[in-house]
Amino acid sequence: MTVDSPSAQDPASRPDPAAPEREEIHLKLLASLKAAGDGGELGVVRRLATWIDSPRVLATIAAHPPWFEDWGVKEAFVRNEHTPEEIRARCGQAVGVLDLLRELDGPGLSEGERHEIRDQARALIHSLPADDRERMSRCSGGRSATRRGRRSSCSTSRPPG
Repeated sequence: MTVDSPSAQDPASRPDPAAPEREEIHLKLLASLKAAGDGGELGVVRRLATWIDSPRVLATIAAHPPWFEDWGVKEAFVRNEHTPEEIRARCGQAVGVLDLLRELDGPGLSEGERHEIRDQARALIHSLPADDRERMSRCSGGRSATRRGRRSSCSTSRPPG
């Protein structure tokens, strides 16, 4: 038995004829959310960033600073295998800093281990592009403080009001 192509046998490898239409629907949704700009859209944007397979939709999310600066969106970009590498790498560095801060908050670390983790976080911060570096430097202390019960200046949730 011969098969002409893998797509003849594997339905998952066939192009989805509805994909361009769905992509346009998602782009229109993002445009309307951007126009509303009330901050309530972050949940929708985070979910899209988590599962969408369209590079155009992912790039549209990344191009809008209020969405791109959200930690939930950054973490979604890192987890989504369809995120373009440039976006994933940039978000991966920021998420890496947050992971180090979470580790720093863990119990039972010696002072030497805490110092090493702080040095790793600083090195990651310094490797970020200038605008991300400034934002991360402002937020990194607050993100750690949030897990100890104080409010962060860099919220990942909907802004009040």
